[in-house]
Amino acid sequence: MSDERDERAFKVEDRRRFGPDGRPRQENSDTQGAAGSDAPSDAGASGSSSTGGAAGGAPSGAPSQVSAAESAAAREDAASASEAAFEEASKAAGAKSAEITFSSFVVGLATQALMFMGAVPDPAGNPAKRNMAEASALIDILGMLERKTAGNLAEDEARLIEDVLYDLRMRYVREARRGAGGGN
Repeated sequence: MSDERDERAFKVEDRRRFGPDGRPRQENSDTQGAAGSDAPSDAGASGSSSTGGAAGGAPSGAPSQVSAAESAAAREDAASASEAAFEEASKAAGAKSAEITFSSFVVGLATQALMFMGAVPDPAGNPAKRNMAEASALIDILGMLERKTAGNLAEDEARLIEDVLYDLRMRYVREARRGAGGGN
């Protein structure tokens, strides 16, 4: 009996939620049973035979030996499948599908900082409320982004974040002086 345990100690099962083709697996690993079991799982009988089960076309209960390259490819396929599913769900929910770029992200953070400095009016028509601590935090976040992305940005993106940071820092200093009673 101890010989049987030693053989099973290193059993490898593919428990990824997505198959090598990027589609969600139909089988449930909890109901999969012993190795070599061809019985359909509770999660759905169809679909598991079309994907071939584990990666590399091995039977679903058999151990799979997946190389690092195959594993990385499967992760990329799963990521693209989940991204496609997210986009499909967003469209079904009626969400606006605007592409998020680094530039739009930087501009969004800068706009929030301006709102906290009172430079941008409240969209609801309420008087602008200043929160210089929040504005400072957003400026610090943009500064961190500039440092962490140095050398990895396109020329126009690097120029944008540099210009936005310069403008926000100058505005912050003016607003801080104005709030402290330092004049104009």
